[in-house]
Amino acid sequence: MFENVEATSSSPERSASCQGNFYQPLEDQIGPGMNRRIQRLRKLTFDAQPTISIERALHETAFYKENYGKHSIPVLRALNFRDHCEKKTLYLEKDELIVGERGPRPKAVPTFPELTCHSVEDFQVLNTRDMQPYLTSQADIDTYEQEVIPYW
Repeated sequence: MFENVEATSSSPERSASCQGNFYQPLEDQIGPGMNRRIQRLRKLTFDAQPTISIERALHETAFYKENYGKHSIPVLRALNFRDHCEKKTLYLEKDELIVGERGPRPKAVPTFPELTCHSVEDFQVLNTRDMQPYLTSQADIDTYEQEVIPYW
């Protein structure tokens, strides 16, 4: 199917200063059309190691322990979402204009124990995968094992 497709070049087809790219070329440039602020933020994103954050799982577990059975399921879910929004760690990097990380740091992915309650073995597999590892500290794995897994 892709036999006749030619490989694309990794270099830009035009210089950073022509036809709509408003920034002058920079010697340490990562890509065309980026000022230093964007280059720095892009580099931070690319350099960040994917991790799993258990923050959401801890908030949700504590909320459900305290409130399950007190409200209808739709109201319980809405209140849980509000509770997490009030407690969630907000990540804001210097010079960011658009904010919106899923977790408490770049490339930190939250877990959803109400959908899939991971086992300790799941975290160990994710930590050691060759292609795309998602790191989780041993302290977080221990906390998850003691607080989240027993409830769900």
